[in-house]
Amino acid sequence: MDRLRKYCEGGLSAEDERMMRDYLTEHGTDADVSECLGEIFDSIGESDAAEGEKAYFKAAAALGIDRPVTRKRHRAVSWFAGIAAALAVLIAGGATALLVDGSRDVEWNEIKVPAGQTRELVLADGTVLQLNAGSRVTYPASFRRCRTREIFAEGEIYAEVAKDPKHLFFINSGDVGVKVLGTKFNFKAYGDSRCVELLLFEGAVEFGIMSGKEIQSGVALKPGDMVQYDRENGDVGIKSFSKNDFRPFSQGGAIHFFDISLEDIVLDLQRIFDVRIVIADPQLAQKRYFAYFANGESLMEILSSLDSEIDIYQKDNIIFLQ
Repeated sequence: MDRLRKYCEGGLSAEDERMMRDYLTEHGTDADVSECLGEIFDSIGESDAAEGEKAYFKAAAALGIDRPVTRKRHRAVSWFAGIAAALAVLIAGGATALLVDGSRDVEWNEIKVPAGQTRELVLADGTVLQLNAGSRVTYPASFRRCRTREIFAEGEIYAEVAKDPKHLFFINSGDVGVKVLGTKFNFKAYGDSRCVELLLFEGAVEFGIMSGKEIQSGVALKPGDMVQYDRENGDVGIKSFSKNDFRPFSQGGAIHFFDISLEDIVLDLQRIFDVRIVIADPQLAQKRYFAYFANGESLMEILSSLDSEIDIYQKDNIIFLQ
């Protein structure tokens, strides 16, 4: 632990630093090493943490390292353990500049959306992304030197991807990915949610679980298909939805829940309305609901409509459900 901390702070001798780089290159994602790195980086300041996340995204893009997703039930390798391991590999490999598909000096930008807000992002290729509350996207300033148009995303995104048959568009969301040439779809993959979801409106995409930089067990979707991936049990299910009657969040703030647990619903509502909601009954948290709200309903109207048997009360600016 002490040697790892000194390494991260630049306090080792040249020889010890070389040995630590070699060790991290081979063992950086081992559970015990990751835990130590997580504790070290969790102790740094907020501003340094933001820079660390950005550095990790760049390193991950260069090396094909997946960004660990932190989940409520299964604590994965921490963000900052991944940062350290990724940067260690860069240094160990003698890299002097970040590489993306063999191209040097790609500039990466990041946008984060606060709770209770939405944002629009237009990428260099003309792709338009609508970002819902609590979402984050890291993307290159230009795709000119990239063989594929790849971005890193967490949260909910409605995408209108510019068509470019020669350059695949790829969304990397840690444990899942979406591959597309040109299409319109709504993709939801928050790091703290159990359910990952994609609804396809136009075009064709492939959705699947990430393995390195590639999708494994991918499923091809057609317009009107919805795929849901359960991070707990690994189930992948495809259903149909009426794309002509359905509006995504980017059109008037519509909100949908298709066979979603109340636990995940509450996480969404907290982001959308920037409030804190507590489910007092553990069994209630696992109850699943179908609901669609497209008329600007308030938070209380949504909660009341979900289940008339739920008791709702508020105390100290916290909403309790039981």
